[in-house]
Amino acid sequence: MAIILVQSEKTASGEFDHYQDETGKRYQFPLNYKNIIIPGEFFIYYRGLRKKDGKRRKAVEYFGFGIIDNVFKNEELSKERGKEIWDCTLREYEQFLEPVIAKEDGEGIYEKISNNQWGYVRRITKEQFLRITSKGLKKRIKNSSSVIPEISNSKKPFSVNKNKEFSTEENNYSKRAKYIGDLGEQLVFNKLKAEMVKELKWVANENIKPGWDIQYLDSQNSLICVEVKSTTQKEFSSIQITKNEYDRAQERGENYHVWLVTEVESQGPKIHIIKNLSASIKSDFLIEPINYRLVKN
Repeated sequence: MAIILVQSEKTASGEFDHYQDETGKRYQFPLNYKNIIIPGEFFIYYRGLRKKDGKRRKAVEYFGFGIIDNVFKNEELSKERGKEIWDCTLREYEQFLEPVIAKEDGEGIYEKISNNQWGYVRRITKEQFLRITSKGLKKRIKNSSSVIPEISNSKKPFSVNKNKEFSTEENNYSKRAKYIGDLGEQLVFNKLKAEMVKELKWVANENIKPGWDIQYLDSQNSLICVEVKSTTQKEFSSIQITKNEYDRAQERGENYHVWLVTEVESQGPKIHIIKNLSASIKSDFLIEPINYRLVKN
């Protein structure tokens, strides 16, 4: 999932004009958005027609994206205004190369919502997020999220250089990594949808985290769990899996697949499939601990 942050320069009622936002750095909001604005979530900025100088822009638009960082109650402002005011810091903000027009002939292009919802913070799906950001970064993103990738015949999606450093895309905490990961999931979903598999569900798109990203039923009505890993490169230097993913792979055995998407931003992304991650871990991979979680006792 992702969210839309509304940052209109001026509103018709003036109700929200007093918020002290800093584009790409800080966003203030009332208590009712606390369960929507969550640390680590992608956001896209949206703004209405009105400008501070009284003029109007030609269309309502999306104009940048980033990640929600910290969320905390603004005690001083809450006391001053007699109601809870919350702040969130933003990280890795990037302005779109060109604003993305949100409506055409009065209808939402990317969001099919009623007119009275446009001025509110709201959730969007990964698919909507990728469509908007791909449009906003069109000079950089060569690939379209609607592409159906090919299954590669190559049995070696991994580089043999074991000393290769982890790339930025393998850093799960970066905006870049999240973007590449989401794009890979979209491409795999497109492929499975084109193959008309039964009961296809993109669970990660619904913010469900069972230990895989996508699931479907095979011809024997067995649940197939698909974890997606993505890179912009022609090969992976390595992949990272969480403890939850590792445990689910052990439980599900041959029904837990990993789909590796290479060249994810190109015109011709490729998919490599590991059909039994648990068995492959035992025979083909070396597991290296790269992070530890410290909890105060």
